[in-house]
Order: sequence, then structure tokens, then C-alpha cells
Amino acid sequence: MIQRLLKIISLFSSSLYILLLFAFALSGNKYFLIAASVICIVYVFLIRWRFEYFVFIVFFSVSILITSSFWNYLFYQPLYFFFISCVVGIFIYQNPPSKFWCGLVFILVASYFSFHILSFSDLNEDVFFGNSRNFISIWMIVVSIFCYASPLSRNVKIIIFSVSFIISSVTLGRSGIISTLFILLSYIFLSESKSKTKEFLFIISVMLVFLVSFFDEIYFLIETIVQRFEGARAVDPRALVLDCYIDNIDLFRFSFGVNAFDGEYCGTLAIGEYAPHNSLISLYANLGVMSIIYLIIALIMRAPLELKCIFFGLLLRASTDSVLFFTYFDFIYIYLLLKIYHAKRY
Repeated sequence: MIQRLLKIISLFSSSLYILLLFAFALSGNKYFLIAASVICIVYVFLIRWRFEYFVFIVFFSVSILITSSFWNYLFYQPLYFFFISCVVGIFIYQNPPSKFWCGLVFILVASYFSFHILSFSDLNEDVFFGNSRNFISIWMIVVSIFCYASPLSRNVKIIIFSVSFIISSVTLGRSGIISTLFILLSYIFLSESKSKTKEFLFIISVMLVFLVSFFDEIYFLIETIVQRFEGARAVDPRALVLDCYIDNIDLFRFSFGVNAFDGEYCGTLAIGEYAPHNSLISLYANLGVMSIIYLIIALIMRAPLELKCIFFGLLLRASTDSVLFFTYFDFIYIYLLLKIYHAKRY
């Protein structure tokens, strides 16, 4: 009876966890984050722990503590997000979400964004609490990879990645467009399937039908996207932040993080407060030289090329905003890391 109850819980609880995070992102109400943390505590007792999981968590937790001691930061925040992300990522890997519940999560998230897009809402002001429209694409990537973890059919997953790309394109975020398209194409052409050509032709056919049906609207959208790519600002705040960190790197900051010894002022150059707009900078700030290990673990292990490209697509999106390392999105990174790690055994 207890084992059956635990099985039922495992089928929907990860979906509930993501919905609680989504509710927190929309409202800013910390009670949703607390509720998600309670689910994480339950997961600690449901996970089938392995020795290498303990080594991974302890090693990088100690690295975070050491690096944090060299700059003025609340060390418990990255530790908190790192730990819960490891727990949730392990749980999702060991207990893939059911078709129904992950599909429900995707439909709810995609429908919410679609409603605001079709209502011509201000995507910078009306969608999230304290976050810009750029977070729409990262949320679409997160929920689509969550569905990728499920037993949904290949065709359904292609539809999910396609919708993720379409919604991200409409929001006009350049990084979101490139990364979601990269993930979509990687899944279609690099995953194992005997009907890749048919699938690609089907997508092209559907796109042509939409193009003919909504030509004026799509033409305007494409024209706007092109203008976004061509209209890069003369002074890119992200480039200012990156150039500052590169100019100020030395042996100590290379070893103990780019923010060591009061170097965090570089991260304020974009908007006047600390926001490096690059998750890789956030990673190096929190882990120092150990961040290299944290990144290349997945890249040096043998795994299907499709899986590695999806992993790279996530990193590509994270490279232009502070959305990973260490935030509540990190469980997706941990999940992909585990999938790559265990894939080498096959």
C-alpha cells in the first residue's frame, strides 16, 4: 500500500513542483517557493542514493563555500539552489513524469504565454513578477525538456519542441529563438528514428499552411525578428559586463571566482545593480576554477549526440541571461547531466 502510494506521488509530484515554481515566478509569493522546498525534502527520502551522487554534492558544496568566502555574498543562497536542484534532478531522472502530468504542465505554461501574446500584453511588465519577457523562452525550454524526460512519443515531443520555438520566436528574444531552434533541430535530426525526413517534411508542411493562412501576421513577425537581430545596440550591456570581467581577471579571480576581492562591480554595469546577464559568469563567480569541471563533466562523457546538443542548447540560452548557476532552474541541468552520465553505460 505504501509503495503504491509512493508510486502515485512520484507520477505527479515533479509536475506539481514545476507548477509551484511557475506560480512563484508569476506572483513573487515566496509561499510557493516554500511549498516547492517541502516537496524537495520529501524527495530526499524517496531517492535511491548512490555514492557518486554524494561525492558530487559534497564536492561542489564545499567549492561554493570556499569561493563565497572571497566575496561579499550570501553563501547559503547558491547552496540552497544547488542542493534542491540536485535532489529534484535526481528524482526526475529516477522517476520520469507521467505523460498526462507533464503534458498538463506544458499546456498550462504554453497557454499562459500564448494568452498574453494573443492579448498583446506588455510581455516585459504583465507576464512575470520582476522578470522580463526573456524568461518566457527559458521557461519554454525548461518545460519542454521536462516533457523530454517523460515517456511521451517522439512525435508529441517534436510538437512540444516546435511550440517552444514558436512561442520563443514571438517574444523576439534572439537567444531564445536560436536556442529553441537548435534544440528542435537536434532532436529531429540527431535522435534515433527511421522517419526523420517525413517528420521534417511534416513540420515544413504545417509551417507552410500557417504561412499561407496568416501571411501578413507572420511576415510582420519575421520582419520584426530580423530587425531585432540587425538592430543590436551600439553598446551592449552584456558585452560591457563580460569585457570588464575579462579585463580584471588575475590569478586569484581565476582561482576563486570572478567576483573575488570586490570584483562584483563588473556585474552591475548592465542595469546598475548586480545582474551579470550571463549564467556562465554566475557559475564562475560561485565556483571559481571548479566551474570548469562542473561544465565539462557532461561534455567529455560518451552519450547520444542528440542529448548533448539539447544540453548545449540549454547552455546557449543560459549564456545571455542569469537563469542558471545557481537558481531554481538548475534541476533541468542536473537532470540532463545525469542522463548523459548514465547514457555512457549503454
